[in-house]
Amino acid sequence: MILGFLLAATVAVPPVAQWLGSPPRKVDRIVSLAPSATEIIFALGAGNRVVGVTRYDNFPAAASKLPRVGGFIDPDPEAIVSLKPDMIVAVRTSGGRKRVDTLVRMGIPVLVVPAQSLDDMWIAIKALGDAVGAPDAAAKMREELRASIEDVRTTHANLEQLRALIVIGHRPLVTSGAETYLDRLLHLVAAKNVVSRGGAYPTLDIESIVALDPDVIIDVTIPADVNFWNRFQVLRAVKNGRVIQLNEEGLLRPGPRLPTALEVLAKALRPEAP
Repeated sequence: MILGFLLAATVAVPPVAQWLGSPPRKVDRIVSLAPSATEIIFALGAGNRVVGVTRYDNFPAAASKLPRVGGFIDPDPEAIVSLKPDMIVAVRTSGGRKRVDTLVRMGIPVLVVPAQSLDDMWIAIKALGDAVGAPDAAAKMREELRASIEDVRTTHANLEQLRALIVIGHRPLVTSGAETYLDRLLHLVAAKNVVSRGGAYPTLDIESIVALDPDVIIDVTIPADVNFWNRFQVLRAVKNGRVIQLNEEGLLRPGPRLPTALEVLAKALRPEAP
């Protein structure tokens, strides 16, 4: 489910927020088609205006109790319309494009936000803050998250870089490439992504991974498969017991849980650190 979201093509190609349809004058009812956007909206103090979410939304707890309107790539237009939203928030997805366009033609404005990289996160926070009338809260969130990032960067500045592979899917083996959200988080905790070519989420065969031979493999596949890597003893990370299974959704949802995600990632890479 998460993999499909990460690999989806874009509704709007440039890494900017974009309104499809005219922006609403007033926003009282929001349908969110992206868990990351849902979390940002709640953190901005506008969670009480969210009336519908995807089947994958589970944080914060209040979001998990809201009506479901399908997924980010297969939204249900009838379910969305029944909730009478003033606006819909979406991320760039291929499978949902036609359905999103249908909703726009029906007169429901859609705010499309980018969600692939750390830079995209700043854009999304500002755009959502503006949309819900909370620009000051958005600015404060960005300031606090930047301070958290700087603290982590400073703490890890002089550490030797680990060579890491991030895996987000097993069948096929899908990795997180250069300039993605996960790639940038690695850099912040003194690790280097061994995947530097092939786009945002390249698919690799095991021979390619053997050639890369990372020091550590960070596996964020959901659901986890703890036995998957046992067959690949030729890999240094497997032989050395450095395959790390992380079930931390903040690593996959650019937004307010970034500090926790960085803490979990840093501790996983260097469990001996204080």
